[in-house]
Amino acid sequence: MSGQRRLPIATLLLIAANLAAAFGLLWQSVLPEEFGFHPERPSFGSAITSLFLHQNLMHLLGNMVFLAAVGAAVEIATGTFRFVVVYFASGLAGVGLYAAMFVPVSGPEPSTLIGASGAVAGCVGYYSAKYITVRVPVWPGVTASVAFLTSLWALLQIAGALIPLGGVVPTTAYSAHLGGLAMGLIASLLFRAPDLGDRRLGHVLLDRMSDRSAAASLATAMRHLEAHPNDVKALRDLADAAGAMGDRALEKETVLRLFEASGDADQVALVSRLADIGGLAAFTSLQRTMMAERWRKSGPEAAETLLRSVTEAPGDPQCPDALLGLARLKWDADRDEATRLLAELQRRYPMHSATELARRRGWLS
Repeated sequence: MSGQRRLPIATLLLIAANLAAAFGLLWQSVLPEEFGFHPERPSFGSAITSLFLHQNLMHLLGNMVFLAAVGAAVEIATGTFRFVVVYFASGLAGVGLYAAMFVPVSGPEPSTLIGASGAVAGCVGYYSAKYITVRVPVWPGVTASVAFLTSLWALLQIAGALIPLGGVVPTTAYSAHLGGLAMGLIASLLFRAPDLGDRRLGHVLLDRMSDRSAAASLATAMRHLEAHPNDVKALRDLADAAGAMGDRALEKETVLRLFEASGDADQVALVSRLADIGGLAAFTSLQRTMMAERWRKSGPEAAETLLRSVTEAPGDPQCPDALLGLARLKWDADRDEATRLLAELQRRYPMHSATELARRRGWLS
């Protein structure tokens, strides 16, 4: 997330699907019987469709309020794909535990299982493994702690079971809640929820602070880096904040850390910034020459910057190789410049192996 907050699209789509199913019940009251999960005749299809049906308004409200709050937080923290996996795996685990513990009973009480409670409970387990005290948005300008919302969700589930709003409805299955909760806790271990979530939630805070001031962004980035010292986004934000505040020493130190933590493509993009703040001197002339050779095709501008930084020190033992490397880099794009560099190489280092190599290739007479 760079400069903008990620939209929890999967959470919004799931809420919309549950609300659509609720409106469908107003016209088709037989939907629970047709699409709910029947443990006496289980099927995978009904296990999925049952997650979108609810027994009454209280049941629906309890699940959707908590899905909007914690589901969105989980999706932002762990990514859309992992959130969807957690959601449906938890829902199916809840259905599975309900089926495993099902005991047929006589009488009018139906055994059909419906509701997203197991899936939502999985989100609770996943998120609460680390963030039980974190505050999440529940309304524009209004936040609440995960602990409070967890308690509210549990109370609403109980109320939904004990206070039906009309008709004979399927009984709330607490075993499904427990199955979903257990799967969410397991998923938090498999997906490293605490570390990954903390890092991504830290990114949200970094984005918020960057909108306020450089000082706020700098302080937030430094706190985040205490827990995640190689986090690329936090390092970049810290470097930008240090630059904005005129702290060149901190900016140089941070950009060098960022360079080490980044991949090849990002390193290429950082070369010019390092050159501007005097950071290239942190690398030996041999390292700069080798990096230039590695990026000769993928990052010619960065390669040129690196090589020129070596040629600026005439007494450096890598200077002849850097001159030859620059000539080679410029040969097709600027033949006159390449010829000038080769002439300089021959004049300054007539007996060097780089000069001899240029002669063998026919670049020098």
